[in-house]
Amino acid sequence: MTRVFDGANSMIQATITDISAPPFSYIATIYPRTAGEGSAGRILRTEQTGGTGSEFKLAAGPVLAWATNYDTVNSDAVASTALTANTVWAVCGLLGTDQICHLYQGNVVAGPAVAEVAYTSHNTGSVAAASGTNGAVIGNKSDQTLTFDGWIAHVAIFLRVLRVDEMEMYRRGYLPSGAYAYWPLTQPDTTQSYDVIAGRNGTDTLTAWTDDLRPMHFNPHGQFRSPRARPKPFRPGRPIPRVGVGGGGFSP
Repeated sequence: MTRVFDGANSMIQATITDISAPPFSYIATIYPRTAGEGSAGRILRTEQTGGTGSEFKLAAGPVLAWATNYDTVNSDAVASTALTANTVWAVCGLLGTDQICHLYQGNVVAGPAVAEVAYTSHNTGSVAAASGTNGAVIGNKSDQTLTFDGWIAHVAIFLRVLRVDEMEMYRRGYLPSGAYAYWPLTQPDTTQSYDVIAGRNGTDTLTAWTDDLRPMHFNPHGQFRSPRARPKPFRPGRPIPRVGVGGGGFSP
């Protein structure tokens, strides 16, 4: 099962106060139906009370985008390589100590492998840490005005720059080691709104789940699992639990 973000007001909000300055990486698996509310649906946003921080999002296309200190957009990146709607993507946004944002994407079901995108905008600036009461917001802004439209699962934050081979490992079903925070979002259980690594609190405004078109169904061997299979608990170094459908394709 997978979280459905409705393109209107869905949001998961977690309190995190200790993300420092870069380097850091955000990673997620998404199934975008459109570019989202305002053609700018958010995937993961870390924000301070004062409005600064970093956000990983979609732009019209839909394409991936990233902004830091986003009220003044001191650093940003916008991809020119489109994400095909209604299909499953592993996506990563990262920021190194050089203050330059980088975006990566790869199709989970059919490939290609994860690779850096081409850009229409690629600017450098300063970056603020995320702190304050807002913390991390998945699938929206905290004011619920830029909602993602589609499915999001297996969201993680790393306090380092991920390597391309680690991003490809993630596309194939493994969570890279050393995650700072990890929200699976794959079961209809309130605990799935919590970071399973450190138990950071999450407030969930979602009520919808889907049994079909699930983003996280693809295992490292390229095979679909039975819908009756029970996902194993996450352990570092083990495959991300994936539940999918048989027959080599999507079905209800």
